[in-house]
Amino acid sequence: MTIKHITLLLFFFGITITSFAQNLDYPKKTVNGKEFYIYHVASGEGFFAIGRKFNTTQEEILKYNPEAQYGLKGNQELLIPVHAQKAPTESENIFIHTVQPGETLYAIANMYHVTTQKLIELNPGSDKGIKIGFELKIPQSDSNNPSNSDDKYIYHTIAPKETLFSVQQKYNSTIESIMIENPGLTPGTFTIGKVIRVIPNLKPEEPVEAEEIIQEELKPEPTYIQYKVKRKETLFSISQKFNVSIQSILDSNPGLTKLSRNDIINIPTQETATLLEKEEEQPETEIKPTIDSTRLINDIYNKINEVERKNEITVALMLPFMLNQPESVESSLYVEYYEGFLLAVDSLKKQGVSINLYVYDTEKSKNTVKTILNKPEAKNFDLIIGPVEDDLIKIVADFALENNINMVNVFSLKNDEVTHNARIFQTNIPHPYLYAETTQEFCNRFKNRKVVFIKDPNAKEKEDFISTLKTDLNRQSLPYIEHTLEELLANDAAILTGINQPILLVPTSESVSALSRIVPELRKVKEEHPDLILSLFGYP
Repeated sequence: MTIKHITLLLFFFGITITSFAQNLDYPKKTVNGKEFYIYHVASGEGFFAIGRKFNTTQEEILKYNPEAQYGLKGNQELLIPVHAQKAPTESENIFIHTVQPGETLYAIANMYHVTTQKLIELNPGSDKGIKIGFELKIPQSDSNNPSNSDDKYIYHTIAPKETLFSVQQKYNSTIESIMIENPGLTPGTFTIGKVIRVIPNLKPEEPVEAEEIIQEELKPEPTYIQYKVKRKETLFSISQKFNVSIQSILDSNPGLTKLSRNDIINIPTQETATLLEKEEEQPETEIKPTIDSTRLINDIYNKINEVERKNEITVALMLPFMLNQPESVESSLYVEYYEGFLLAVDSLKKQGVSINLYVYDTEKSKNTVKTILNKPEAKNFDLIIGPVEDDLIKIVADFALENNINMVNVFSLKNDEVTHNARIFQTNIPHPYLYAETTQEFCNRFKNRKVVFIKDPNAKEKEDFISTLKTDLNRQSLPYIEHTLEELLANDAAILTGINQPILLVPTSESVSALSRIVPELRKVKEEHPDLILSLFGYP
């Protein structure tokens, strides 16, 4: 091959690569000196698909499109940073998991039997926290553990009304194996939508008795009489005429809702009607948990998760008592908590539990907390309770994870360390989960009302909650409108009076001052328009 040919080939190859890397066929715009593609989300498209298309990550998409953190919707406009693109490799043996309320990085790693580190490598930024709706790349198999091949597993998504018993029966598996393969799975955490791993066919198939086969073969075929409905006849009168039940007529005519003259319907013969009625009397085949079955599952769980009992427990309590400062309402609350904690310790001691208790004043200081963790006894803690501030929780949580110490976050609601640190126990519901449950209940309860958001330009918005609520409303195609209070009251409240259904008003701010402006004005509107159905949605 001549140098000229090689040069042409290289030139062509270079154009091909450059074309793929820099010239995707999407409009561009420059924001603050940085170049972006303008991309409109296709219906049903997720972060993973968009990331592959532009060789970027979900974290980077959210960095420039923060409004997308609660999910994507069709035709939503995104800014995608322009940088060198590379063709996505098809060798990546992965699938996508969408984060559900209450799931943590540790729990998801356990669910799929991979390490949290592997998830973090595939999903940069996930170690800083995951949110509901995030799409995580999950490796199909763990190359570090070849013996644990995923070929023997089935991934099952829990459906409504399913139980551990019904799933193990469906796959001819065992409850014990399902619980071993899904650490932390209990009847309480066996929730709709959760993905679990099942090893099928662990139990030998039960042989079918010949008598059962014969009975099945001898089951009579249903027989019917075709009947033309006469004027003014009803299901009741027809059932009386043929001496069969109304339900047997309905069962013989799927989809029948009402009768009209000259309709041709099936009337079951006496034998068929009796057969149908017997089938209706049969109990549901769905396996429902009983006291005995729950006790059995708990026994299996305790057997699998048997823990070594210690004669002595070392507990550290880290709270901002602020002993070097004048007493305040806040510090006195933590003193009261400590007094209550001592009562609990005393109660446990009476039950034979030996507890070594270390109590520290964090002083709301990073240096103080670091000094505490450098003490000789720190690595021997079995349990740490506290601290309170988010930045201090992070320091202690990292220490707890590194040294296999359990830690309890008692006070902070907004801290999200629990989502990716397996050593943290959270006693209060984190706000993202609380918001998800609240907005779901909101949509179910108020779907027949017109939702009107009231914006107050002078008050700080409850942004996280409002964004979550709007996302859920959009997902369920429930319409809403947004106006300031001034806009709602202009022209004799024409916006509100023009709505022909009950109205639910949602302030976007939780401040008392904003509420004090809204309520009196709405009362006036209600007095002037008594037929208007107005409700106000509030915050704690």
